[in-house]
Amino acid sequence: MEESMRTAISVSRTCCATKAGVNWSTGGHTATDVTLHGYAAGKKWREFKGDMTGHHDNIELPRYIEKVLKLDMDATTAKLRAVNGNWVAGPEAARRKKRDAHSH
Repeated sequence: MEESMRTAISVSRTCCATKAGVNWSTGGHTATDVTLHGYAAGKKWREFKGDMTGHHDNIELPRYIEKVLKLDMDATTAKLRAVNGNWVAGPEAARRKKRDAHSH
């Protein structure tokens, strides 16, 4: 990946984290469990509590957020790939994941 793309990704990551009020302790993978905190208003808290109780693999969380926010990440990814597919992970990422897979 070229340097300008790495810089753009880094800046985007920082902007998103700042907007969300998130601070990262590391830019790498620590393989440690983390505690998630959340809030749901009104009657939604029971559903939220049921959905989020227990252990969740970090790869499950984006789909949960997609469901709650009524997003379609697959459609968005397709649009991003159509515009500039160079930076959106393609099918090779899934093969790499299987090759480099690990669990806690």
